[in-house]
Amino acid sequence: RSVVRGRILREGRPVAGARVRIFDLPRAITSLGLAHYDPAALAMIQGGDEASVFALPEWVETYDALAPFPECRSDAEGRFVLEGVRPGQQTVQIRADGLEVATRALRVSAGRDAHVRDVKMRSGQKLTGRVVDARGEAIATARVSAGTRIPVLPFGFLQAPTRVDADGR
Repeated sequence: RSVVRGRILREGRPVAGARVRIFDLPRAITSLGLAHYDPAALAMIQGGDEASVFALPEWVETYDALAPFPECRSDAEGRFVLEGVRPGQQTVQIRADGLEVATRALRVSAGRDAHVRDVKMRSGQKLTGRVVDARGEAIATARVSAGTRIPVLPFGFLQAPTRVDADGR
């Protein structure tokens, strides 16, 4: 087993508390959008012009916590250390509140430390708008969510929904 080290930055400053995981899944699988997978979020299945959105079952989050993928949090300097990493092709996933999910691919050799170059995270995209009914009246009870559709599949992951205000914003 090996150790993977790296540092996470945003605009040259360290990102503390980022969740860092490493997957030894084939790149073909992780490139399909699994970097955006969050077991506590929502899933979407699209069929033609319609989509169904649903919460993932509780067992998904339970299984995710038991998955054999090394995980850690970045420290105050943005540094992270993943221990017990299996040799082979790996994908590092980095997630921090308000920032886009970042991934890095690397090859890990048995018994040797691997280093991920500085990961420069970017602010997530901001979605703005107003939810209205057919008459143009605000729908104050609406919940809005955004996410990523997996290329070539009618499936995607969405962030947990946010309630709009009384004006539908």
